[in-house]
Amino acid sequence: MNSGLNNWISGAARFLTGSPDDGPKAQRTESPTAGDGDQNSGANREGVDNAARVPPVSTEAVSDAEVAVSTPGPVEEDMAPVTSPEVSVVTAIHEQVSSLAEQLAVQGSVLVGIGAQLESACEREKLLEGQAETMRALSERVKELESQATLDLVVRPMLKDWISLYDSLLARVKSAPVTNNGLITTLKEVSEEVLATLERYDVKRIAESTNELDIRKQQVVKTVVVDQLKDNQIVDRPRPGFAHRGQIIRYEHVVVQKIRA
Repeated sequence: MNSGLNNWISGAARFLTGSPDDGPKAQRTESPTAGDGDQNSGANREGVDNAARVPPVSTEAVSDAEVAVSTPGPVEEDMAPVTSPEVSVVTAIHEQVSSLAEQLAVQGSVLVGIGAQLESACEREKLLEGQAETMRALSERVKELESQATLDLVVRPMLKDWISLYDSLLARVKSAPVTNNGLITTLKEVSEEVLATLERYDVKRIAESTNELDIRKQQVVKTVVVDQLKDNQIVDRPRPGFAHRGQIIRYEHVVVQKIRA
């Protein structure tokens, strides 16, 4: 039954599209003969029977077929993604955030490298500070040595010469005639002026403390033998001692007594 319906629909479609095969067949002009009459009546009865067996087709079926044939199908269009302004903004923000994340990662690596460089620079700075401190200490020591060398090679020899001049003046005072008061007075004044000059250069006379011999400050120039009393007692001080900035530049000359063995 389905095949008959399909054949009928195909025929209807050819009729609607104007196919020549679908037009009415030309009627014969010849009159039928007697023999043909019997054959035609038989054919007519067969056609009636076939027509009775063909199911009727509704108008709706014809209309649907006509629409199916005459109406073109929908044209497939490219299915473009549906977008909206909000989706575009979110997409742009997501891309910007991704770009910023990548930049931050790069900057983080750079900062790590800078941190390592700073740590190394701090270590070098500490090393340089230690070396600078050592150099300052060496510089101060060199200055001390230079000052000490200057004192030993230049200043103290000159000061010893002034001390020798002072000794000569004192010796002249002691050897001057007692009657020549003017000469004695002049020699004392000059000797006092020399002593004042030595003091301006930080040269001090060693103080006379006790009569006990102190080999750290005194030099024995003569010994007197005695039978009694104490040993190593100072009995005379021919020359005073001098110190420059705490360092002895000439020992005090003393005479001590020794007990007879």
